[in-house]
Order: sequence, then structure tokens, then C-alpha cells
Amino acid sequence: MGGGLSTTPRLSKPLGVFVEIDETLSLVRSILDVWKADLKYRQSFIKARLKFMIDDLGAEEFRRRVEVRFGHPLKQIVDVTAPVDETNHLGVNRQRDENLFYIGFPMLSGIIRGEQMIRVANVAERTGGDIRLTQQQNLILTGIGQSHVDLVFKEMEDIGIRLERSLRGSSIACTGQPFCNFAVTETKSRLVDVITHLEKVVGPASHHLRIFLDGCPHACGHHWIGDIGLMGTTVRTPQGEKLEAYDIILRGGRGKNVAIGKPLGRRIPADQIKYALERLLRAYLAGAETSSSASFQQFCINHSDEQLQAIIAG
Repeated sequence: MGGGLSTTPRLSKPLGVFVEIDETLSLVRSILDVWKADLKYRQSFIKARLKFMIDDLGAEEFRRRVEVRFGHPLKQIVDVTAPVDETNHLGVNRQRDENLFYIGFPMLSGIIRGEQMIRVANVAERTGGDIRLTQQQNLILTGIGQSHVDLVFKEMEDIGIRLERSLRGSSIACTGQPFCNFAVTETKSRLVDVITHLEKVVGPASHHLRIFLDGCPHACGHHWIGDIGLMGTTVRTPQGEKLEAYDIILRGGRGKNVAIGKPLGRRIPADQIKYALERLLRAYLAGAETSSSASFQQFCINHSDEQLQAIIAG
């Protein structure tokens, strides 16, 4: 309970309990009753979030109040299993029906043209498949028979959608300018520029990284928990002109190494951000030659704030 991102990111805290499926609705009602009974967190719109209540009470006290509402103690579990990682849905994967496959295609920045959408629908219709869109802003064709797999690859490539295990499939950008009133920077086109540059200068060695880019602090693109988080901001030139810029957030992670990142690169002009990331990745890859098991997150943890800031600054 109590996880959240935005300007005050928090990792959720396990209550250490297990409920049977037929008790789930009652438990959720009890949690909401505990929340609405304490009006302290309705006095400020900014504080009207469960994460602040969990901060103040702690998980144990919150659980005690829930149990009072629930009517009896909840079943204790000793070990809370942490998620290992997100499922990698890209490429060809067998479905539960072993005669069918799903194929995940990376969509850089979640961008697809209208003409492409129509042609993808035609491919799905001809091959008996279905279309899914993912939280990672990618596209999956499901229900593909084995005899149609090669045909799907060829037709999707003709559309301009290729299967590439790269940053394209693991990085996301929020809606951003010009479609979001909160955003202060571009997002979609900026992520395209950054990843295209990194693919050229660093190559496939960086394909397993996640770059999460947001145009404002609201964190719809989850910049706090990416391998590299970028948050839109602004900077002024010596002449007083306001320019788009980004903060770089490092040491974040998901899965078993979940962590909230720390802003270490501040107000870097938008046209310089790809070069700052290039320096970071080159430094990481140079170190990875001597420590092949070290993740990018661990690389950032192993270096001090000052060392990482020096790399970013060149």
C-alpha cells in the first residue's frame, strides 16, 4: 500500500497479508473506509494521497485499522514475494494454446501513423490474429498460427514495423507537448532523437536499458524508476532566454531491484541531453568489460553523485 510517483515518489509497503479471492472486495472496502474516515488528508489537495497516510501511520498501524474495519485479523504471510521483472513481450512467443503464437513489435515512443494502423489491422485480419497495445507503448499481434509467423514478419516489415530488441522496445515517453497542458518540454520526438543517436554511437550493447521520459514532474512516464529517467524542465540562457531542458534521474529500478532514482543531472539543455546520455553509457560499457554482471543501475550505485555528475558534464 501507499506507492506513488509524481513530485514525492514512494515505494509501496507490503501489509504482509494474504486474502482469499472471495474476500478481496471486502478488503478493498475496508481500506477505503480507513482512508475516508481520517479527514486529515483531505485538508490539502496536495496531501490527498494514500501514500502520505502510510508514511505517517506505517504499514503495521494501517493494517491494524484495516482489520478493525474488516472484522477479523488478516492471514499473515512470512515472506512477501517480490516481482522478478517485467515480462519481455517482444519477439515470437508461444501462447497457452501451443499451436498459436504472439509476436511483440517495438514502437519507438509509441508512435504509429494512421496508414500503418490500417495496414496492421489488415495483417491481423488475414492471419486470424488480434491486436494488443502495451503499457510499454508497443504492439502485439496475438493468435498467430505457426504457418503465418513468417508472413506476419514480412508484412509488418513492409509496413515499416520491424522486430528489434533495442532501446526502442523498452523506453517510453509520456504524452508531452503539444498535447498535455502540464508538459514544459517535448517528449515523443525527443525520445526518438535520443534513442536514434544512442543506437548510432553505442549500438546494441545498450538494448536492455529502459529510458523513461516525462515532460513534467507528474511522472506519467515513470521517470523515477527507469534505468535512466528524464524529466522535462526549463533553463535560462545568460541572455535570459528560456529553453527546454531535462533533469537526469539515476539509480532507479524495477522488479527485484525496485528503487526510486535520484536527480543527478540538473537542467541540461534539450539539445545536449543525448550527448550526456552517450557519456553515461560509454562509461558504463567501459566498466562492464571488467564486470560483465553489473547492471546499469549497479554501475550508478557504485559511483558517487560527484562521479556521475562529472560523467554527465563531460
